[in-house]
Amino acid sequence: MKEEILDLQCRSMRDNLLFYNIKEAQNKETEDCVRIIQDICSSELEIMEDVSIERAHRIGKREIRPIVVKFTRFPQRELVRKSAFKLKNTDLSISEQFPREIQDRRKQLLPVLKQAKANNRKTVFVKDKLFIDGRLYRQDQGTTPLPNRKGSQSR
Repeated sequence: MKEEILDLQCRSMRDNLLFYNIKEAQNKETEDCVRIIQDICSSELEIMEDVSIERAHRIGKREIRPIVVKFTRFPQRELVRKSAFKLKNTDLSISEQFPREIQDRRKQLLPVLKQAKANNRKTVFVKDKLFIDGRLYRQDQGTTPLPNRKGSQSR
């Protein structure tokens, strides 16, 4: 039952992205988060088509709170997410939104992901699952170091 609820939470966040390190306006009551995100999409991400946003607002209690953005259409959300690499040398960043439990599971897998990337392995997160070279990584595989892709003879 708990996993079903978690799945529903993930589905409700499916169209959302989080935008980090966007300075807040002096007058927080008149800040137009939708306009801010649309400006970032056109200027920083170089997306020339109109990005349709259902709503955008700040969340959390940090000094610079992230903006959660719900896109009207999933393909546009994916276009924005896949363009995030263009922010590499800026302070801005974009990530998918997940429930806290999924975030915690992903955080536990980060050391494995970093080690695999350091060994030139292809890594992909799908929700709370880590795939290395197309294979699902399982915790019970132990903590043995992953060999370099170039040095392995199994490929």
